[in-house]
Amino acid sequence: SSDVATMIAAHEFGHALGLIHIDDKGSVMSEIYVPGNRCVTKHDIREFCAKYGCHYDTKRDNVCTQAKKTKVKG
Repeated sequence: SSDVATMIAAHEFGHALGLIHIDDKGSVMSEIYVPGNRCVTKHDIREFCAKYGCHYDTKRDNVCTQAKKTKVKG
C-alpha cells in the first residue's frame, strides 16, 4: 500500500540524513518493520537533533500523536 511505501521512503530518507536504527518498534528508524503505528517519534527527533544541533523537548508527544489530536477543517 502507499502507507507502507511512505514509511519505507521515510526510513531510507532518515539513513540519507545519517540517522541510524533506533530500538523503538514504533519509530520510523526502527530496524524491524512493524505494520501499523509507525511515525516520527521523539527518539527519531532526538537522534536528528543530536546529529544536527537542534533542540527538542522530549517531554512532548510523538509527532504522529500530535497530528491525531489536530482536527482538519474541511
